[in-house]
Amino acid sequence: MDRVRYLANKDSSRSRWVSQTLADPVVVVVGDAAVLRALVTDVVRGPEGTVKFRMPMTQVWVRGDPGWRCLAGHAGPRMTAEP
Repeated sequence: MDRVRYLANKDSSRSRWVSQTLADPVVVVVGDAAVLRALVTDVVRGPEGTVKFRMPMTQVWVRGDPGWRCLAGHAGPRMTAEP
């Protein structure tokens, strides 16, 4: 898939995020920073139908005013849709 098609598929007017679930989440908090690691399953409805994505995900959170904010995240590589 080329860059133009990839970005077109991410257009919110063409794709809808149906659901997201996290399996086996692990959170480590040190001071005002936290790291979340989990297996994420996303269901997305787009021009080509409904697709399920399953992959490991990591997020870095920082605590501030007014609360926790996601500073960075990464998901992948994509795994098979069903466990």
